[in-house]
Amino acid sequence: MKLASIVFAMVLAATAASVARTMYVRARNTHVMQAPDVSAKTVAVLQPGAEVGYVGPAEKAPGWHQVAVQAARGFVYQSNLSVTKPSLAIGDSSAPRPHDGQASPTFGAVIPGLGPGAIRYGTQTETQFARAVDDIRNAEAISVGITDAELAKHAIANHLHPMVGPMEAAQ
Repeated sequence: MKLASIVFAMVLAATAASVARTMYVRARNTHVMQAPDVSAKTVAVLQPGAEVGYVGPAEKAPGWHQVAVQAARGFVYQSNLSVTKPSLAIGDSSAPRPHDGQASPTFGAVIPGLGPGAIRYGTQTETQFARAVDDIRNAEAISVGITDAELAKHAIANHLHPMVGPMEAAQ
């Protein structure tokens, strides 16, 4: 695992340098931490597609990378970064690009999990994915009514990683 983190850091650093050191956030409510540690203070909370300036890997914390966002610097875990802007819907390259995610704290919940292309493919008679498409669409319908405070309360009650959900909403 440690070797994989080192290799990822090297590839990430090399790739980031070749794309003007701009990287993108992949996950909803990605916390930019003051230090490379999940218990560190949160500097900013970013949404999918947000641009960050890549500074480099954390020296003594494998898997963590320093980024510059707005007027601050902080650390983000490697799985939350990408050298390409993430698509916001599965199976549809024409999915709408994100609006200002900072203006809408439930931004991730309003993005459909399946685009029109994935729905067409999943509901074809030759595939066995029709039930999965229905399940995802039902989950999306349910998620519309979930507030940030409810999500944070659930994350805390179930001892989920602090980067999952807006924890400050429950406090």
